[in-house]
Amino acid sequence: RIEPKKKGDLPRFNMPFELGIDVGCKTFFKKDKKYLVLEAEPYRYKEVLSDISGQDIKSHNSEPIQIVKSIRDWIKGIKSRKKIENYQVIWDAYNEFHYDFETELRKEKMDPDNIWEIPFSELIDTMKSWIRNY
Repeated sequence: RIEPKKKGDLPRFNMPFELGIDVGCKTFFKKDKKYLVLEAEPYRYKEVLSDISGQDIKSHNSEPIQIVKSIRDWIKGIKSRKKIENYQVIWDAYNEFHYDFETELRKEKMDPDNIWEIPFSELIDTMKSWIRNY
């Protein structure tokens, strides 16, 4: 993300830095490396990261469903022969998961708003259980 978390803060640029490492790896070492660049607004990246021109950057207008669509379409482009569900099916499953996940956490006396306080292994176990039952 380019924008700062709060007004007056500086934005964090870890993601552009990490993307630069990926571009360098693809250019010099691993020619088959794949990556997807997402941006909230079309062409805004030119204002803050002009050297990224030439990449296929997808904008999502800060709409989560558009992020899902962009990622799904990108994966389909890479795995063109594999059946990959339509983005709407993925979106619906995500929302069902999100609702069930929060319900399960609350039932276990865990706070979904403080998810970082929950041990990672417990989160993974909860997710795996949901997937098995889906």
